[in-house]
Amino acid sequence: MIKSKDSKQKYPIYDISQQILSSTEEQAGSKAKEWISYTLDGEERHFLSKEGRLGTGENWAEKVASELADLMGLMHAKYEFGYIGRDEGGNPKYCVFSPKFLRESETFRPGNEFIEGFTLNKKFKNDTYTLSAVLLALKNNRVVAPQTFKDLEGQDVIYSAMHTFIGYLCFDAWIGNTDRHDENWGIIFLPNVNILAPTFDHASCLGRNESDAKRIERIATKDKGSNVLGYIKKAKTPFYNEAGKRLNTIALVEECKKIIPESTIFWINKIVNVMSNEEEIRNIFDKVPDQLISEPAKDFAMAMLKTNTELLRELEND
Repeated sequence: MIKSKDSKQKYPIYDISQQILSSTEEQAGSKAKEWISYTLDGEERHFLSKEGRLGTGENWAEKVASELADLMGLMHAKYEFGYIGRDEGGNPKYCVFSPKFLRESETFRPGNEFIEGFTLNKKFKNDTYTLSAVLLALKNNRVVAPQTFKDLEGQDVIYSAMHTFIGYLCFDAWIGNTDRHDENWGIIFLPNVNILAPTFDHASCLGRNESDAKRIERIATKDKGSNVLGYIKKAKTPFYNEAGKRLNTIALVEECKKIIPESTIFWINKIVNVMSNEEEIRNIFDKVPDQLISEPAKDFAMAMLKTNTELLRELEND
């Protein structure tokens, strides 16, 4: 394990540099991905490691998003920080790694295989990718939710996969995730049941790719086109509405409310309740090792979460 300053208060960085299983390299996505075998908490398991691209903040964004999903009560891929050696210039290289969520009897298939009339191999600018088409695919394939949920009174309730998927999209809007394309969700097949996969791959969120100078400027400026709210409004998702218009993160939740209002309001309430404890959320950012995240990155991400919460609250009351 690699220790950092105030390591007792930080998420650990595990040294997995000797654990790479190069024969099982993962090809999907834009980042380098490899399977590793690693003993964590006394149990040897297989994990998928993803090396965040230099200067993008992808590693901390993925970890923070998984912790925020936990607070919302969503079933999600879990991530840990890893050290994977040094580059040619001698600089340390970091990644996140996630335990394999499939068991031996299970098969994962991406969402694009189930959407009727969908154009494959076109992740963005694909106007056949609509919310109604995805929800219909879940219904037609009799997909069930990956878990039970606690309702607002703390009782166990079993909801549909459609309810859960609405939760994924509300979560995306909260964290500003713009990467819920047709391969970033899917269905787990078992012999007798089809289950919506846990939510995963959230690295395109929380302004992780902005420079610190830009973050500071956006927080301070009074220019409505350049401030945090202006930044959020420009965040386009891969989804289109029925009129062929590509939707931003908040507009997509508005579509959710039109189709399944009860589920949308349920998840907005979850977000509002979680955001009411800002100290707990800030603590998640403060536990990220200092070499992986800057103070302006934390401040800007918190500003995004607070602003998105207010936008969702307004949408709930419309």
